[in-house]
Amino acid sequence: MPGISQEITSRLLAKAAQSVSAYRVAGCAISKKGEILGFAVNAPYRQSANIVGKYTGRHAEAALIQQYGDNIKTIIILRIGLGGDILPIDPCPKCAKLAEKYGIKVISVEPPKKEKP
Repeated sequence: MPGISQEITSRLLAKAAQSVSAYRVAGCAISKKGEILGFAVNAPYRQSANIVGKYTGRHAEAALIQQYGDNIKTIIILRIGLGGDILPIDPCPKCAKLAEKYGIKVISVEPPKKEKP
């Protein structure tokens, strides 16, 4: 996947804004054919049916893997702050291990580089 399209980034931003978690994260699953399979957001523990682990919230990556499994080639994740700015994110070790089990590459939308004055 050469780059993350503006369309996917925009849709991830809108999805992440819907998250009720302190860490507002959205993910997008891309199929082996390069098609969008779906989007997910993270959710607090009380709202989650979780495949990653006990007493953790549902992570967007885990939700996508649970729903689409072997059909996924790539998951794109994006995290935003309360002001809507893109923040750095990497998958947690459990999600990274789960993605590896399914042969899924997880990539992150990087915050825009700040220009130096």
